[in-house]
Amino acid sequence: MRGDADARRICGYLFGGEQGPRRLAEHDSMIARLPGLGWFDMASRYCFGASTAGPFLPSAPDSSKLTA
Repeated sequence: MRGDADARRICGYLFGGEQGPRRLAEHDSMIARLPGLGWFDMASRYCFGASTAGPFLPSAPDSSKLTA
C-alpha cells in the first residue's frame, strides 16, 4: 500500500458492506485484549471514522491522567 488512498480502498474492499464495521470492530477487540491496549480501536476509526467505532470499543485513555 502506498498512502492513505490505497489504505482506504483496501479497507473498503475488506470491510465494506453491511457486516464490515462489525467485523473490523471484532479485530480491534482482539487487539484490545493485549496488555495495555484496552483502548485500541484504531482500525475502525481509520476505516469508518470515530462515530462508527463508538459502540464497539472504549475510547483511548486521557493521556493527562497517565503516570510514568
